[in-house]
Amino acid sequence: MVSLRVAASAVLVAALVSTSPAASMQMAGTIAGAPCSESTGCAAGLSCDHPSLTCKAWVGPGVKCGPDTNNKCWTSLSCEHSGCKRWVGPGSQCGGGSNSICWTGLTCEHGTCKNWVGPGVKCGGGTNNQCWTSLSCEHSGCKRWVGPGEPCDGGSNNICWSKLQCEHGTCKA
Repeated sequence: MVSLRVAASAVLVAALVSTSPAASMQMAGTIAGAPCSESTGCAAGLSCDHPSLTCKAWVGPGVKCGPDTNNKCWTSLSCEHSGCKRWVGPGSQCGGGSNSICWTGLTCEHGTCKNWVGPGVKCGGGTNNQCWTSLSCEHSGCKRWVGPGEPCDGGSNNICWSKLQCEHGTCKA
């Protein structure tokens, strides 16, 4: 008699749980775009996106992503300009339709990831280097712009401002 009561109680509890709001919330987290929470989560292959509290599908390079989609880039990718992009290093293709973005600290110049470099470092064709924005790539080397009386030519890594001439290693008007 006791075991019959225990069995009947278990059936009643199971029926109550299956119709509870929490149980229907767990069912909702089974597809991309469905609502989710920290307690209910999402089905395998999906992630509960915060703050939208929506299940999003994990997607790879080139797939559309962002707040207007039910997609979330793999953790090794970045969602840039509404598409999942790979992080790539110096010399790698970037920008345009490449599905790639340069590592932090690099710049994408003419479709190639380049290092930012300072005075005296090689630059231009045949290198993966781009001079800092305050410098100029002259004669395959990064040079500083300098004013009257400053050293120029030779090993100075300097170039005279426009309208100045480098005479005997010094910038002159």
